[in-house]
Amino acid sequence: MVTEEVRSWAKEALEQEKALKTISAPNTVAILYFYNKTEWSNLDLLQKGLTIMLITDLSKVEEIQIVERVKLQALVEELDLLNDLNFHHYPDSCGFSY
Repeated sequence: MVTEEVRSWAKEALEQEKALKTISAPNTVAILYFYNKTEWSNLDLLQKGLTIMLITDLSKVEEIQIVERVKLQALVEELDLLNDLNFHHYPDSCGFSY
């Protein structure tokens, strides 16, 4: 759940981004929920399940920094990406297929 503290962090992070020329966070990755594009609703549980498994496995790799899921959600909300139809079909726009 996105708290007011995390929302405040997201807003501040975006304001800081505007002031920077580039942001460098080597080996940082954000993992989004998978989107079930099949017609099999019994696979819906995998949307979050696969994401959690991937985050759990990657968090064991010391060379990788994972963006916290709650912080990613707060950034998405702050950017108002939830209302952008392209966000809901993010994998299509990036050529990912699963």
